[in-house]
Amino acid sequence: MATAKTRTIDPWKAKRWYPVYGPESMRRVFIGETPASEREKVLGREVRISLAAVTGEIKKQSTNVTFRITALDGNNAVSEIRKIEIASSHIRRQVRKGRDRIDDVFALKDSEGKSALLKILIITRGKINNSKKTLLKKLARQELRDYVAKIQRGQLVQDILSSRLQKTLNQSLRRVCPLRSFDIRVLELAGELASPQAAAAPAAETVNAEAQEPEIAEAREAAEEKKAGQKQKGKKPGAGGSAEPVEKKESSNAPSRKRQASPQESAE
Repeated sequence: MATAKTRTIDPWKAKRWYPVYGPESMRRVFIGETPASEREKVLGREVRISLAAVTGEIKKQSTNVTFRITALDGNNAVSEIRKIEIASSHIRRQVRKGRDRIDDVFALKDSEGKSALLKILIITRGKINNSKKTLLKKLARQELRDYVAKIQRGQLVQDILSSRLQKTLNQSLRRVCPLRSFDIRVLELAGELASPQAAAAPAAETVNAEAQEPEIAEAREAAEEKKAGQKQKGKKPGAGGSAEPVEKKESSNAPSRKRQASPQESAE
């Protein structure tokens, strides 16, 4: 008997490439392309690329930027900056013998109330004591908090990418001790997807939960009534409607508590 031939379809043939563009602050620069069978599936994807490949500046090749696709413009994917990070290899080249490395992590809020996580890195020109390290951290936190609270998120990203903010902090912290460099090692931004389907899903779940509330209440009442009936059947009738106490009988195998007579008492 002849067997039917099965035809396998390559899933990649059903996909197409969607171009990814940067945010308005970067003039919608072309970042790359991503494959998908449907254009809605590209939402939420992240693209990590060197800043030198985007801006063309060789000095920025040690800075990596992570873009997250948040919206669609026809068949074009529009992204926002989610993370800026300095490569670990660049940091290792900066830290040498005879220098101190100071790290700190804290969260800040901009003028719009949006939060951002910053990880700073301070490298000194020589060894310093712990009191100066604590003072450097305190001053860096205070100046960054005052600076970020006055600007919007887009301006913060631009100042970090252009190293304007790092140079300002470097000049300010030199009052404490000579510094080799001040860098914002990591900047993480919290963001949401502009997807109508994601906003509709929680609403549908809420409606279903509200519809099931009466049924859940009835089931709970029926369970409580059944439990109360079982308790009444399990009670034994007695005086005053209460069960009579049952006396405990001593076991014949229990050890005797009588005191043994001493040798003098037995002789008498």
